[in-house]
Amino acid sequence: MNPRIVKQLLYFLLYIAILGLIIFLIYLWLIQPKPTCFDNRKNQSETGVDCGGPCQSCEIKTLKPLEAQKINFSQVQNKTIITFEIINPNQNFGADSFAYTIDFYNKDGAKIDSLSNISFIYATEIKAIFDVDEKVNFSEIYRASINFSDIHWASKNEFQQPVVDVLDKKLVNEKPLKLEGVIVNQNNFSVDLRLIGFVYDRYGIQINASKTEIENVNAKEQKDFQIIFPSDILLDQIDQSQTKIFIEAR
Repeated sequence: MNPRIVKQLLYFLLYIAILGLIIFLIYLWLIQPKPTCFDNRKNQSETGVDCGGPCQSCEIKTLKPLEAQKINFSQVQNKTIITFEIINPNQNFGADSFAYTIDFYNKDGAKIDSLSNISFIYATEIKAIFDVDEKVNFSEIYRASINFSDIHWASKNEFQQPVVDVLDKKLVNEKPLKLEGVIVNQNNFSVDLRLIGFVYDRYGIQINASKTEIENVNAKEQKDFQIIFPSDILLDQIDQSQTKIFIEAR
């Protein structure tokens, strides 16, 4: 082969290599996506795929989701009362803040309203939620669903559940129906409390729910409480042996 042609071919290959290197460097610096905590790759000093290192801890990433159960709605004075329970199945983590959305649907499956709020939950806690919607038409509700978002997990060592006891709980079967008792703050600090009471019929079906709030219960203090239920409850339907109180303490 002509030496001149060989020389030209070598120069051509060299130019191609240099051009390829330039394109590769441009790709690395300008085009290739930078590592993130959502790229499904173990990079940027992560200890697992998209967790650990600069990303969310792998323990938090593998936590079980919050669950909603026993969704119930009733009507009181043209307002819709919604109650449900939230289960946190995680032993070592609570959520010091999360958002929830209640979506209401009619019998045709169309969403007719939504209600959003924020709350918190401790490790392994089963918590009751009591909410009021003044917009939705109760007669149109066929079912409701609960969705959780913006969950900020915290270890149980950082977010411990206060200890509050209920003593001498009794149902006063008169109009209006009352659930009374004494709460005891067993902690060495003051707490704010929300008490949610539930009443049931003899078949264990929830008839209604109500709540009361008690602020600034001092350390080791005892206080009387009273939860008053709607006056339109039929007292003869209630099983006095089946009552339940959930305490939200913070």
